[in-house]
Amino acid sequence: MSLFNTILGISGPIIRRHNGFVDKYIGDAAMALFTDARDAIRAGIELYRDLVLNAETKVKIGGDGINIGVGIHSGSVMMGIVGENERLSSTVISKNVNLASRLESLTKQLHSGMLISRDTLNAISGNEGEFQYRFIGMIRAAGVNEVVGVFDVLDALPPLIRRRRIVTRRVFESGVRKYHVKDYRAALRRFKKVVEADPEDTCAKICLEETKKRLRDPDLPSVFIFEKK
Repeated sequence: MSLFNTILGISGPIIRRHNGFVDKYIGDAAMALFTDARDAIRAGIELYRDLVLNAETKVKIGGDGINIGVGIHSGSVMMGIVGENERLSSTVISKNVNLASRLESLTKQLHSGMLISRDTLNAISGNEGEFQYRFIGMIRAAGVNEVVGVFDVLDALPPLIRRRRIVTRRVFESGVRKYHVKDYRAALRRFKKVVEADPEDTCAKICLEETKKRLRDPDLPSVFIFEKK
């Protein structure tokens, strides 16, 4: 428990500093709410850098440190009090909350520091240049019925990895576009090129494997489907 409390003790002040508030703690995770999408993204970047990349934090936690993922989605929620006479708690209820949680889960599979939805990117319209990101495709995550556009925020990565992703971003995004219009052979060439240039790009490797599946079975949906939570 002391490890979790150390992590949450670092997370809470960062979230508040960026005008957010922690709605609840779920195991070792925190769900925070923001009224401004830019504040949420800035907080997520700082959280990742402080908890994962900061050498002083690794000393506090011990060992090799920890890894985290941040998922951000924008939309309306319903907030209220739930429970019974002996125990009451505030909570937020919405499919948007579930989608944010699913994006957070996807960071582990894709080895991403932070994923945001297209709704969040739309919410910062006019200020997109503040952040580095790449479009990773139309995705249907486990536990979510709708397909959503998802972006990988590159600012929430170690500098060397971030530079590699920026170098291959144009080719990668071109591969994603070819994939979605079912030009799988063109997509395959582009994803292969990205993986050759950056063998640690797990997302590109997954896209490559999904493209190979579509070449074998073109009737599969031309979106990225993740069944595992």
